[in-house]
Amino acid sequence: MQFYHLDEIAEEQITLVVAATRVGEKWAFLQQDASNEWCMPFGRRLPGESPQQAVKRLLWEVLGTQKVKLSPVCICGETEYSLVYFAEAGPGKNYMGGLSLFDRLPEEPVGEAHRAIFHQVQAWRNLQTSSDEMWDIYDETRRPTGMLHRRGDPMPHGMRHLAIHVWIRQPDGRYLLTQRAPNKGYPGMWECTGGSALAGDDSLHAALREAKEETGLTLKPENGRMLLQRTGEDYYLDVWLFDQQVRLEDMVLQEGETVGKMFASPQTILHMRETGELVPFTYLEELFSLANT
Repeated sequence: MQFYHLDEIAEEQITLVVAATRVGEKWAFLQQDASNEWCMPFGRRLPGESPQQAVKRLLWEVLGTQKVKLSPVCICGETEYSLVYFAEAGPGKNYMGGLSLFDRLPEEPVGEAHRAIFHQVQAWRNLQTSSDEMWDIYDETRRPTGMLHRRGDPMPHGMRHLAIHVWIRQPDGRYLLTQRAPNKGYPGMWECTGGSALAGDDSLHAALREAKEETGLTLKPENGRMLLQRTGEDYYLDVWLFDQQVRLEDMVLQEGETVGKMFASPQTILHMRETGELVPFTYLEELFSLANT
């Protein structure tokens, strides 16, 4: 599945629309008769329709509601192109047969394309919170370019920003997890502390600042070490481990960012990933292995 910025594909090339739809605090998914897979509402544009008209018609057919707020997210596809919308819909009158509402992505089965689109929408939603943050831009060799980037805008092609994940481990081997606020991407799911480096931040300073902002905890630099580095399409990711005892009762959760807190063992965290309770992390096994070296 290839994803494109909104200005990369001309509107006349778009033949399909996809609606990642929130109804209240839940996500709308349809079950396809042929494959039995869950998918987000999608459909083909009719002659003369704009993409926005097409997706509004689709949601009327699926949900029976015209109370819809639409935000275009991205374009996806290989030979046929789909415009992906984030749709916030009011309660419908006549839900289409086979449609169900989920707290998060259905466990199984979900088509690979719709799973990828769902994650793309969550990443986009995340950028809409604190959208005026300013980031340093790095080139393909991870050198600062001297240019700044506004969080809510599309990243220029070939450029990246710095993101950090902060795992805080207790003496008994459990890790601190926080729960994401409903207004963010991956709402209600659990994760480690993390975020993006602000303009002027180095990696360690960003890790210490994010931990303080999201949890109210003051981490000691000498307790931290960087375990992993990853490169994504538009970001560099540094994964930090801090071995420092903290207490849940000392935490002050950041309004609009975090709404829950807990300690969890590596085994519990891996299980939460399988049940869909955890924000997707692709490096957990490597993290837990390196943490013990």
